[in-house]
Amino acid sequence: MAEFNQSEFDQFELNKSVAQRFYDIIWNQKNLDALDDLLTSDYVWHEPSTVSDLQGVPRARQFLLSYFTAFPDYQVVIDDIISEDDRVAVRWTAYGTHQGPLKGIPPTGKSIKLPGISILRIREGKCSEYWTSLDNFLLLSELGIFKK
Repeated sequence: MAEFNQSEFDQFELNKSVAQRFYDIIWNQKNLDALDDLLTSDYVWHEPSTVSDLQGVPRARQFLLSYFTAFPDYQVVIDDIISEDDRVAVRWTAYGTHQGPLKGIPPTGKSIKLPGISILRIREGKCSEYWTSLDNFLLLSELGIFKK
C-alpha cells in the first residue's frame, strides 16, 4: 500500500476542493464569469457529445451557455470524489428540466436524472483538462426522443 506524506495529502485535498468549486460555481450557480478564475487559459474539455474537443475558456463558455439555456434549473450532485496525483475523479448525478432547445431538439418540459463520471486535471489551482462520460442515449430517452 502506498504511503503519502502530509504535503501530498494536502495537495489531494486542494485538488478535490478545486473540483468541488468547479461543480458548485459553474454547474450549480451557473456563474460563467468565474470560468477565468477556475479554468486555465489552455483548458481542454473532452466532451463526448461534440465533434471535437472544446479548446479554451470561450468554447467552454459557449457550450455551457447552450446547456444552461436548455436546462436552466440544471444541478449536479457529487456522489463520489477521489483525488490522485494531478487528477480528480467525480461520480455525479445531474438533474434538470428541458426548457430550451438542445442541439436542435425543441423543449420537451421533461425532467432528467443523468448519472456521469468526470475526470479533472488540476494545475496551479485551476482545472486544465476535463473528461466527461455520460450516457447520451439515456438523456435522449429521458427527453422522450428514444423509447427506454
